[in-house]
Amino acid sequence: MRSGKLYFLHTIILTVVIGSLIATGCRKENGIDNNKVVRTPYGLYFSDRLGAMYNTNDGKTFRVVFPTDGYNARAIATSGNNILWIKNNLHVSADNGLNFNPGRLSTSGLVTPSPQAKWQNMILDVPSQGRVYMATANSTNGVAWSENNGITWDDDAAPAWEGGLSGLSIQSFSQLKNGELYAMDNSGPRLFMRKQKTDPWKEVVMVTPPPAGKCYLSHFNNALIAVDVTGAGGIFYSDDFGLNWTNYAGVPSNQELFSVAAPLDQVLLAGTDSAGIYRLVGDTFQASNNGLMPFTKVYGIVGKQDIYKNEVIKQFVYIATSNGVFRSEDLGQNWTLVRPGDIRVIY
Repeated sequence: MRSGKLYFLHTIILTVVIGSLIATGCRKENGIDNNKVVRTPYGLYFSDRLGAMYNTNDGKTFRVVFPTDGYNARAIATSGNNILWIKNNLHVSADNGLNFNPGRLSTSGLVTPSPQAKWQNMILDVPSQGRVYMATANSTNGVAWSENNGITWDDDAAPAWEGGLSGLSIQSFSQLKNGELYAMDNSGPRLFMRKQKTDPWKEVVMVTPPPAGKCYLSHFNNALIAVDVTGAGGIFYSDDFGLNWTNYAGVPSNQELFSVAAPLDQVLLAGTDSAGIYRLVGDTFQASNNGLMPFTKVYGIVGKQDIYKNEVIKQFVYIATSNGVFRSEDLGQNWTLVRPGDIRVIY
């Protein structure tokens, strides 16, 4: 009896200890649940119709970065620890939004964002080159770059372009997953590519180009995307680095296309003037408005992710709409409102 009881007790203790070790190894460290501790949080910035800027790191709590000033924003970007905000002019904050100062040319005067560019992709942070690029009005070909996170800017002048080209009007940028950087001039249109910052911009001689007009660049992994913002031409893609372009099916007609993006290179989404959001399924766009209100305008699309202490990654898609900021946890199939308002720009 005594031996049997002792053996049974040892079995219970051993089971509890093993269970505790398994739980500790898989889930906890120093009493902390690693499934709930975010090691690398994201930062989401957005701006409303009245010109205020907000920030959140979790989609639940929000802080006002900058109050209402009545000036609508065109684009937001971050570079290093700096926030870059384009309204009529470029404003740069190096102190987490406490102060915004105008972006300046390294020579003299203010850098002037291109007045023709009305989309997020007029500015692009390119960490692989240690630069930020922006479509500008006071540069040789419409391109200025910064190597100090947007504080000062230099003209990407004619010597940086193969053949010494000048007089271009670059208005959007996109970088493929392979690292190649592309820029588009809507006149023509004309497409240019750069692999490294020390390389010249080389023109891609397009065989079947997208339509001329108000187009902006985007990408989906290593496919280039060209979007006619008026909606008349639709959305085009190129699988051969800009040589040939094909029109996607399913894009709604008579709808302006305010935003097209591939958040985290997981899915391609298109935001419309008043038909909500469309999701690429196979080679066709399909409406994906579950959770959105009728006639929603979708101005911006961005992907964010949390990396937890146990290395689990959770991905989110956020959209800026006429009815607020919405979030999807299933790559744009379903949407939940996280912040009401008329939100025009998101990054």
